[in-house]
Amino acid sequence: MRLGELIDVLEKHKSTQTVRYSYGGYPEAFVSWRGVYKWLTLIPGQAHMAVGDLLKLAREYLSYSGRTSSHTWTFPL
Repeated sequence: MRLGELIDVLEKHKSTQTVRYSYGGYPEAFVSWRGVYKWLTLIPGQAHMAVGDLLKLAREYLSYSGRTSSHTWTFPL
């Protein structure tokens, strides 16, 4: 999945729904995968995260990267 695809999926859900991994954990933040900045991953956390919060983080990552180009939009997760 790519960052843009994740944003598209999240936008189709209620902002109050909880995002949870299949093993029961929750996403906490976007980070680069092994220091490769064009590959993103979500680190696991303990606190519940709502769809709206994850969507906000994803959009913030786009602005943090300094661009909203298709290259950033297509970052793999």
